[in-house]
Amino acid sequence: MPVIKNLSTRLSILASWLSRDSCLIDIGCDHAWLPIWALSHGKITRAIAVDKAKEPLALAKRHAADIEGISFVQSDGFANLQIPPQSTVSIAGMGGKSICKILEKAPWENIKTLLLQPNRDAHYVRQLLQQKGWGTAAAHVCNEKDRYFLSWKATRSDNPWVGGRWHWEDEWFLEHPQQQWRAWLSQRLEQLLGIEAANLGVHLSAVHKEKLAIQSILIRCS
Repeated sequence: MPVIKNLSTRLSILASWLSRDSCLIDIGCDHAWLPIWALSHGKITRAIAVDKAKEPLALAKRHAADIEGISFVQSDGFANLQIPPQSTVSIAGMGGKSICKILEKAPWENIKTLLLQPNRDAHYVRQLLQQKGWGTAAAHVCNEKDRYFLSWKATRSDNPWVGGRWHWEDEWFLEHPQQQWRAWLSQRLEQLLGIEAANLGVHLSAVHKEKLAIQSILIRCS
């Protein structure tokens, strides 16, 4: 049996949010370490590893030798994919626009939880989730190799305000290491100011709201 690789810090955060009663759909799985680790440690009982390229899937299959409960599908997002009800969908290591492109074709009725980790342009993802009536259930920021990674767990919300609220406006900010959050928020604020500067004369609603929320939090915690 092959050696199971330990998860990186950022993937460990996603793994901590997995549920045994939900099938994990890992889109853009690359080497499929998240579902392989989760199955081998009893965190889930079933997983589908999805990638649009043949090479990563072939390598993932070799990594998953003798791992029960995992299947592999070559698909561009949900295009060639059927998922069971109450699935958990993870999408990590992509830009926000790419994640939105995938989610626009998602079978929302079959998704219980979204585990998301955009490496840029997270505001586009939040805007789409708000439109779909989804809100933040958990969030975490980690620093790995001098880069900050935002991870969040999204679920359906009956409260429209929750769906449109930045998680760092409420208790989530206080539940995590303040220094780490503040460092990431300061970095994120610089990114948002850069986005606005590059789009002078254009009102980017999601960017503007996120900027104001971060500025408010930084002022309160200064």
